[in-house]
Amino acid sequence: MDSDIGVIYGPAGMGKTMALKRYVEMNKGAILIEADPDYTAKVLLQELCARLGVK
Repeated sequence: MDSDIGVIYGPAGMGKTMALKRYVEMNKGAILIEADPDYTAKVLLQELCARLGVK
């Protein structure tokens, strides 16, 4: 399973979220997690597992 993880950052209002949502629409294997700054590694992994349907 060849996968990549990416982080997109930049100033507010630049269209990051809109571009990523469009990318996810066009690439059904992609998963978009809009992480809150308070997310811990555990919370992020739980969110990812939930999206993948695994425990």
